[in-house]
Amino acid sequence: MYLWVSVSVVIALVIGSIFTTGIVSAVLDVIAFMILAYVAVTKVKQNKQQGEQGAENKVTPSSFGVNPNKDKFDITP
Repeated sequence: MYLWVSVSVVIALVIGSIFTTGIVSAVLDVIAFMILAYVAVTKVKQNKQQGEQGAENKVTPSSFGVNPNKDKFDITP
């Protein structure tokens, strides 16, 4: 939910930056960048925590029938 709100705010800030000049435009761009950086850091932390919690449910190539040691697929019927 907060991701969509953040993206909407960033889009509004960039649009506002387009219609302004000088220091106001620069400040709006910096605020938009800081919001994007914050969202990226929180997503990385969230994914890392989920990875640690769900290590036993980790999807591996072998679970799809793919052998990572072979570089060719066997497609014979």
